[in-house]
Amino acid sequence: MLQNLVFDPYEYDESRALLNNVLSDPDRNFFNDINSGNKSRYVCESEIHSFSTDGSFSVMHINCRSLLHKCTQLCTLLNRAAVSVIAVTETWLNKSTADSLHIPGYSFVACCRKDKLGGGVGFLVANGINYKIIDIPLQINSDVIECLFIDILLDGKHVLMGAIYRPPNNKIEDFSDELEKILTCNVLQKYKRMFLAGDFNIDLLKFDSHQPTRQFFDLLASHYLLPTICRPTRITETSATLIDNIFTNVYSDCEKSGIICSDLSDHLPIIISCYLNTKVTKTKTKHVYRRCYSPDAIKNFKDMLTEVDWQDIVVYGKDKDVIKYQ
Repeated sequence: MLQNLVFDPYEYDESRALLNNVLSDPDRNFFNDINSGNKSRYVCESEIHSFSTDGSFSVMHINCRSLLHKCTQLCTLLNRAAVSVIAVTETWLNKSTADSLHIPGYSFVACCRKDKLGGGVGFLVANGINYKIIDIPLQINSDVIECLFIDILLDGKHVLMGAIYRPPNNKIEDFSDELEKILTCNVLQKYKRMFLAGDFNIDLLKFDSHQPTRQFFDLLASHYLLPTICRPTRITETSATLIDNIFTNVYSDCEKSGIICSDLSDHLPIIISCYLNTKVTKTKTKHVYRRCYSPDAIKNFKDMLTEVDWQDIVVYGKDKDVIKYQ
């Protein structure tokens, strides 16, 4: 009997069992919902101002391929929107060049390669946002993964931000192993709000056909980290791959996401806007007023009347007699 039960989630036939009904698959329905609506769409640079509306928290990622030579273009891009945090990968900086970098309106923190050129990750944090670098107490293989984590304080709530870059010349399995060590570290486990932005060099469009990619996706999903970008971020004449992303465990708070059509790099910048609900709304006490007709209240009211000077108030009766109030 089991030999006759063929499970194919992509084939739908009303006569078959519900086990084979693609319409009842919650995972497919969820990702169909992700791909619909206003999320993860391509936007022009002139449209990104809508991602930094009042009260929203915005995150951008840029694979810049030499940040020092892209400062002018980056400043022009950021002048269009007040982005809260920008994660940058492939900065190609060293310690001296990183210290000299200045983007107006932002603080810059970086993790550079020490013994070779290229790579490097960092953050641009908007002035006025408090943050600190998180020290990961692990021996991390920088040949497999480059990362930097910061703690951002928003309205008294701590938010974890991670900038991640995977050098392409290594196995995805090794990268996933290193990332799992980091995500299960006690230092990061306490965060209820997390964003991982970066160039993972793993094409999520192949997650259903490439086993290492699927394992990478399952790893993040096991930590409730879901992708906010679902369309290609690196497009050439011969290929279109989804290798840049912003993963978060507060997906329901993300209002919208976009892929910015910009020639700043060979990777398209990505951006998300979300409301983290970090502000606690205090319930106002509602006062209900009513008249009190108790004997004490009536007596107090009469006493108050006797203390009033009524000389300027004269009321005449029917026969023009002065009416005296008792």
